[in-house]
Amino acid sequence: MKLHTKTNTVTKSENFTESNYSIDATAKAFAILSDSLYSNKIKAVIRELSTNAYDAHVAAGNPEEPFYINLPTSLDHQFWVRDYGIGLSKEDCMSLYTTYFRSDKTDSNDAVGCLGLGSKSPFAYTDQFMVESFYNGNHMTFSAYKNENDEPVFALLSEQETEEANGLKVSFSTEASDRIEFSHEAHKVLEYFMVIPDSNVELEIDGDTDGDATMSGKGWKISNKLSYGDNVLIMGQIAYPLDEDQFEGEAYTMLDTCFGLVIYGDIGNVDITPSREALSYNSRTKEFLHNKLIEIIKEITEQSQTYIDECETKWQARITYIDLLSSLRRVRPVAEAIESVKTWREEKLFDSDMGSDITLPESTKAGDNVVKYSKSKWRSAVHREEISELTVFSSKNMSIIYENEKKGSVGKIKHLLKEEMTEGNVFLVRGDEVYLQEILDCLGAKREDLTDVSTLTSPPRKQRSSVYYGSGTKRCEVFKCVDGEWSVSSANVSVKEQNVYFLESVRDDYYVNGEAMPLYHLKSILKALSSIGADTSAIDGKLYVFTPSTIKSMKLRDRSNWTDGGMVLTTELRYQLDKRRDEVKAYEHSDKNGWGVGNYELSPQTLKNIYEECETHGKLGEYMGRANPELGCGVLPLIDASSKVKIYGAFKETIESPEIDIDSMYDTMIESYPMLRVAGRWIQEEEDIKMVADYIDSINRSRGGM
Repeated sequence: MKLHTKTNTVTKSENFTESNYSIDATAKAFAILSDSLYSNKIKAVIRELSTNAYDAHVAAGNPEEPFYINLPTSLDHQFWVRDYGIGLSKEDCMSLYTTYFRSDKTDSNDAVGCLGLGSKSPFAYTDQFMVESFYNGNHMTFSAYKNENDEPVFALLSEQETEEANGLKVSFSTEASDRIEFSHEAHKVLEYFMVIPDSNVELEIDGDTDGDATMSGKGWKISNKLSYGDNVLIMGQIAYPLDEDQFEGEAYTMLDTCFGLVIYGDIGNVDITPSREALSYNSRTKEFLHNKLIEIIKEITEQSQTYIDECETKWQARITYIDLLSSLRRVRPVAEAIESVKTWREEKLFDSDMGSDITLPESTKAGDNVVKYSKSKWRSAVHREEISELTVFSSKNMSIIYENEKKGSVGKIKHLLKEEMTEGNVFLVRGDEVYLQEILDCLGAKREDLTDVSTLTSPPRKQRSSVYYGSGTKRCEVFKCVDGEWSVSSANVSVKEQNVYFLESVRDDYYVNGEAMPLYHLKSILKALSSIGADTSAIDGKLYVFTPSTIKSMKLRDRSNWTDGGMVLTTELRYQLDKRRDEVKAYEHSDKNGWGVGNYELSPQTLKNIYEECETHGKLGEYMGRANPELGCGVLPLIDASSKVKIYGAFKETIESPEIDIDSMYDTMIESYPMLRVAGRWIQEEEDIKMVADYIDSINRSRGGM
């Protein structure tokens, strides 16, 4: 990459005694340029060696050929990168590897490198690495290492003939505990490479395509792959984070409200920091990015209008407009750009400049011709509404159904909302063909834009009870647990049923201990009890839901065979809190709340799996023996459930300080096995568990412990 330098014009009033600055080649200087330069050392080495390999292929005229990257595994701790470029002669190797800031890429924007620092980047991780050059039938092996003065040295070890293809191989040994981090960082670095390298492990990288784009244009896209808050510039296949605080006005707002924005720049468009971990926000870089951001906002406006005008019907244009706005509403300049689009082929999209409502034909009778059915994912009930205006929603959350047959139409729509859409809005259009045409004209739709009710799936037939209960039988809802998940289904129950429980419900609210809550809250309480081992078999399939008037008319509170289910749940939660008092103590007095019991490197379950795989005990055994090995697995859902029914506050006041300082014990254990802090939450597979257990066993045995 060409470096941008400037020439200054200096005017002097007289001749002064001058001395140019120079750099003293000391161990301290080399350490700064090879080690302190990089904040993420593993990522830096992978990035620098991989881009060098790509540059080598560009120089050799084979940019489409993948280079090779060997990632460390549990059996092989070597990391190396092998390219198939032109290789380096002995003189070039000795020159480039021993001279900082010397590069053969500073005169071309075809190459990513330019600073002459990347080839020395392995020193950021290790004190010694190997360089092998395959050059025109000659195989040269060099060792780069730090001498007794901590200064880098480059030495030729061997030279022999070879038939291997030209190229360069850089390799070094890694720490066993860094294996997972190498894999993780390699995936992040290589994500935007145009050619994914070959590797000894499977690289789960799709490559940089527009398949993840919500919207894209010339040199940019809005991706759904990036983490929340991330916006990047891709230059030379490297992703540089964009800092919104470097900008003002629309450019700032664009970055501040957007996440997933990917801007593509040609090599040399902007300047970078020496570490290549960030952009250098000089005036040149900021001008390029500011202009690009304003250009993107303008392009989104034009693109949105084009998308809408290309729609075949006005209805499709309306849906396209809402879909665009729904997917990008969070980005304020983008939302404003889309909202500025008001027409489809010079026709007004909606009746009002505000909102997305369509006034229905005058012949529409409220509650008769068009009915809106809606359902929230948080509620089990379907809401019915009589309308004279139709609000256009995202295509994912809306259907328009024509009632071409009346029998079972409402049941089919409710089944559609509950089982297939899970949430959304369905508009049922009734009437003859004449009225249907009026609706189509009003919406700007074609007949095929509407779905016939006859094509919908019918709800399953309700099973009749084989037991006849007489006039005391009621139709209601019942809670059942299947594979640890609680669900609600319809049921018939008699007042004479034995050992059953009732819950009070008003509309979509359920009452426990006098507290009204939505269905998903109640399900979370039931699931919490199941997950901590509480015996819920008594209420499984016998917890029925009734309205207050039904409970009163059936006199359930006066019957010995019926029990208040809300009272039973509250009593069980209090019992479980008291039973797990020590766990709750540890949670409340821990300063690491947030992961498992707290913000630990390892979840309780993972730690338990490692412990069971170990042959020795040591500090891990002490921790697992005194601290509850199940700590955190059930206490958090229990606390959350108890808080929902307003009983946790009173219980919390009875908690005293724990006798065992869980945090200190955990910290001591981690300090004994440093690999755990590094590997952390990446320990998941059985192979990883076994590797960590072997590591702990080796530490314990080296200390003479069992």
